[in-house]
Amino acid sequence: MLLMGEMMFESVGMTATEDLVSMGIWTGATMMIIGIMTWKMPDWAGENLSDVGKFMAVFMCAWLAIAIYEVVSGKFTVAQNAIPLVGNALFAGLLYWKSQD
Repeated sequence: MLLMGEMMFESVGMTATEDLVSMGIWTGATMMIIGIMTWKMPDWAGENLSDVGKFMAVFMCAWLAIAIYEVVSGKFTVAQNAIPLVGNALFAGLLYWKSQD
Protein backbone atom coordinates (compact mmCIF):
# COMPACT_ATOMS: atom_id res chain seq x y z
CA MET A 1 0.00 0.00 0.00
CA LEU A 2 2.76 2.38 0.87
CA LEU A 3 4.77 2.19 -2.34
CA MET A 4 2.55 0.45 -4.91
CA GLY A 5 -0.96 1.42 -3.86
CA GLU A 6 -2.45 1.44 -7.35
CA MET A 7 -1.24 -2.09 -8.07
CA MET A 8 -2.43 -3.35 -4.67
CA PHE A 9 -5.95 -1.96 -5.09
CA GLU A 10 -6.26 -3.22 -8.65
CA SER A 11 -5.11 -6.71 -7.60
CA VAL A 12 -8.25 -7.05 -5.45
CA GLY A 13 -10.55 -5.67 -8.15
CA MET A 14 -10.86 -2.07 -6.96
CA THR A 15 -10.52 0.97 -9.20
CA ALA A 16 -7.49 2.88 -7.95
CA THR A 17 -8.59 6.49 -7.78
CA GLU A 18 -6.22 9.22 -6.63
CA ASP A 19 -8.08 9.52 -3.30
CA LEU A 20 -7.98 5.76 -2.71
CA VAL A 21 -4.24 5.60 -3.43
CA SER A 22 -3.69 8.54 -1.04
CA MET A 23 -5.65 6.72 1.66
CA GLY A 24 -3.57 3.61 0.96
CA ILE A 25 -0.34 5.55 1.47
CA TRP A 26 -1.55 6.83 4.85
CA THR A 27 -2.80 3.36 5.83
CA GLY A 28 0.47 1.77 4.71
CA ALA A 29 2.52 4.26 6.71
CA THR A 30 0.34 3.65 9.77
CA MET A 31 0.74 -0.12 9.44
CA MET A 32 4.50 0.28 9.14
CA ILE A 33 4.57 2.41 12.31
CA ILE A 34 2.44 -0.14 14.19
CA GLY A 35 4.78 -2.89 13.00
CA ILE A 36 7.86 -1.05 14.24
CA MET A 37 6.17 -0.31 17.57
CA THR A 38 5.25 -3.99 17.95
CA TRP A 39 8.81 -5.02 17.11
CA LYS A 40 10.31 -2.62 19.69
CA MET A 41 7.66 -3.25 22.37
CA PRO A 42 9.68 -5.86 24.33
CA ASP A 43 12.52 -3.36 24.73
CA TRP A 44 10.17 -0.59 25.83
CA ALA A 45 7.96 -2.69 28.10
CA GLY A 46 10.75 -4.41 30.02
CA GLU A 47 9.24 -6.30 32.95
CA ASN A 48 5.68 -5.24 32.00
CA LEU A 49 5.68 -7.32 28.82
CA SER A 50 2.80 -9.44 30.12
CA ASP A 51 0.42 -6.46 30.20
CA VAL A 52 1.52 -5.32 26.75
CA GLY A 53 1.11 -8.85 25.36
CA LYS A 54 -2.48 -9.04 26.58
CA PHE A 55 -3.28 -5.65 25.05
CA MET A 56 -1.67 -6.57 21.73
CA ALA A 57 -3.57 -9.91 21.68
CA VAL A 58 -6.87 -7.99 21.94
CA PHE A 59 -5.62 -5.51 19.32
CA MET A 60 -4.79 -8.33 16.89
CA CYS A 61 -8.16 -10.02 17.56
CA ALA A 62 -9.90 -6.83 16.41
CA TRP A 63 -8.16 -7.12 13.03
CA LEU A 64 -8.95 -10.84 12.97
CA ALA A 65 -12.65 -10.07 13.53
CA ILE A 66 -12.64 -7.59 10.64
CA ALA A 67 -10.97 -10.11 8.33
CA ILE A 68 -13.49 -12.82 9.27
CA TYR A 69 -16.39 -10.40 8.78
CA GLU A 70 -15.15 -9.51 5.29
CA VAL A 71 -15.03 -13.20 4.33
CA VAL A 72 -18.43 -14.03 5.87
CA SER A 73 -20.12 -10.99 4.30
CA GLY A 74 -18.75 -11.95 0.88
CA LYS A 75 -16.72 -8.77 0.46
CA PHE A 76 -13.52 -10.79 -0.01
CA THR A 77 -12.82 -14.45 -0.54
CA VAL A 78 -10.84 -16.58 1.87
CA ALA A 79 -7.96 -16.60 -0.64
CA GLN A 80 -7.75 -12.79 -0.61
CA ASN A 81 -7.87 -12.70 3.19
CA ALA A 82 -5.79 -15.80 3.94
CA ILE A 83 -2.61 -13.97 4.96
CA PRO A 84 -4.37 -11.48 7.27
CA LEU A 85 -6.56 -14.22 8.77
CA VAL A 86 -3.68 -16.58 9.49
CA GLY A 87 -1.24 -13.81 10.44
CA ASN A 88 -3.57 -12.07 12.87
CA ALA A 89 -4.69 -15.34 14.46
CA LEU A 90 -1.07 -16.45 14.81
CA PHE A 91 0.16 -13.17 16.32
CA ALA A 92 -2.85 -12.86 18.65
CA GLY A 93 -2.24 -16.38 19.94
CA LEU A 94 1.50 -15.91 20.31
CA LEU A 95 1.16 -12.55 22.06
CA TYR A 96 -1.39 -13.97 24.49
CA TRP A 97 0.67 -17.12 25.09
CA LYS A 98 3.85 -15.10 25.68
CA SER A 99 2.02 -12.77 28.07
CA GLN A 100 1.20 -15.72 30.32
CA ASP A 101 4.88 -16.33 31.21
